[in-house]
Amino acid sequence: MSTAIAIQAFNKADSVLGTLESIVRARGSKDYDLFVLQDGFSGSNQTEKYCAAWAETSQALKSWISKNRDHFAAVHFENSDQNNGPYQTAERLITWALETSSGEDRFRFLVSARSLFFVLKENGIKSVRIRIPEKICPAAGKTTARVDALQEWVEPLVHDLAHQFDTRNESDWFKAQLQPPESPNSHAA
Repeated sequence: MSTAIAIQAFNKADSVLGTLESIVRARGSKDYDLFVLQDGFSGSNQTEKYCAAWAETSQALKSWISKNRDHFAAVHFENSDQNNGPYQTAERLITWALETSSGEDRFRFLVSARSLFFVLKENGIKSVRIRIPEKICPAAGKTTARVDALQEWVEPLVHDLAHQFDTRNESDWFKAQLQPPESPNSHAA
């Protein structure tokens, strides 16, 4: 499986098409799977107001995808009838990614999560709202998780995967990716 780019859309065709045009012009887009998730309008605070714009955006996305499909390893488009909101949509995507990703994709995700937890802790954030199924992340809890608990969860996972891949590949490339994340404040003069 290729590395994925995920785009959330709702009812602003111009905005999402501008984002997609920027991505397709980027060198190496053929190396990525593109996932476009369009949230629904039914159940939103202003269903009637959003109906036409949502349909226009959906049609624009389908048209854009048909013209640009060859610029990516694969393109997946999903739209929902129900308004789930950005957080629930993102949660669904992250959960799916963790449950179905390859080992190397999981490694990349965990390295990114590790960096995020480091930055949060460095900036004095002690807990975050996160909902990941307990079977995937026992530290996540029902709605919030302590950042230090998330760090304790991710460290052995990412180190174990690095060790497995380095042993398989007879290298230390994955271990080298585990250098401590650089502090955002380290470049301050």
